Amino acid sequence: MSENEVQGAPVDGARERRDMLMTLVRLAIPLWRAQRRLQKDGGESSATYAALRHMERATELLGECGIQSKDYLGQAYDPGMSAFIAPVTFQQDEGCVQETIIETMSPAVFFRGQIIVKSEVVIGVPVAAPAPPPALDASEGPPKAPEASPREDSAISAAATPEMSYRDETTAAAPDQPEPPVPKAAE
Repeated sequence: MSENEVQGAPVDGARERRDMLMTLVRLAIPLWRAQRRLQKDGGESSATYAALRHMERATELLGECGIQSKDYLGQAYDPGMSAFIAPVTFQQDEGCVQETIIETMSPAVFFRGQIIVKSEVVIGVPVAAPAPPPALDASEGPPKAPEASPREDSAISAAATPEMSYRDETTAAAPDQPEPPVPKAAE
């Protein structure tokens, strides 16, 4: 088979080259995912180790063709990264002190340094601290208690004089009116 043929089909047209490139780009993503999964599992068995070696070699071959995948896990996130990163979601994370990429769902894929596929990531956002109380102006002094309404004032004064009965409360004269005469007891 000649160098310009793939399974009998000529690959000299721009469309065919583009289709082949996109197939290789699509291959880079599942290859990256499989490598990460096996690396997380430890790669301690001989079969896992062998599979990882084959995947690394396949990744190297893609690199020789100009295709590279890039993972930004753990890096600080900057909105300027939107040229090659597509945030899927933002979530609060207690371990973050700044916006950080905490999960990569798929890597960015480049062809000869040009972005072909954006990385899909989850951005960790620092947990918001409660807002501090407003600072006091030294000239204002301590905050003042809210003033009671007239209704609250009467309830407070009634509570302050428990010896006063309900009848006394209702018959008590207003401050600007004279008190009604008190009837004398029969002798």
